[in-house]
Amino acid sequence: RKGYLELGYKSLFAYCVIGLRLGEGSVWSRTQLAGASRRFPQVLEHLAAYHLGRFVQMDLTVAHDYYTKAAASGSLQARNNLAWLLATAPNEFLRDGKRAVATIRPIALLYGDWQHLDTLAAAYAEAGEFDAAVEAQRQALMASQSSDEAVPEELILQMRNRLDLFQRQVPFREP
Repeated sequence: RKGYLELGYKSLFAYCVIGLRLGEGSVWSRTQLAGASRRFPQVLEHLAAYHLGRFVQMDLTVAHDYYTKAAASGSLQARNNLAWLLATAPNEFLRDGKRAVATIRPIALLYGDWQHLDTLAAAYAEAGEFDAAVEAQRQALMASQSSDEAVPEELILQMRNRLDLFQRQVPFREP
């Protein structure tokens, strides 16, 4: 807030329109989004998914930022997605195995569901802890078989493929 005042602008709106040369409509939309995201952090998760290339050109850096904000608000799904991105991003500059493990391990150990264990396995592999990755992937496969919801066979096959990678001490990368 002080930044725009120090630059000589009377309001943040004036700074965005004049200083940053954003359109008034764009500034209004961003202001509304900022307010909504404070009240409804799940908005940030949807924005992150949006930037994973489902609706616009993929921008993993933007997705990372949104997942980080949503995870900080307490969203378990955002923490899982953030850890997955940190562990499997195709861009080396986004990967951080140790941070991925720290982000997902408490949740995976607490809940023990296949999605969190699968992410934990990928995180361990990225961190170079392949024995732990193999064990977590095996647990994910077992948990998927005892899940209350049917896990699609395609996802089980993907988990088995990742288990094979981890046994060969190769981390998984998203394409």
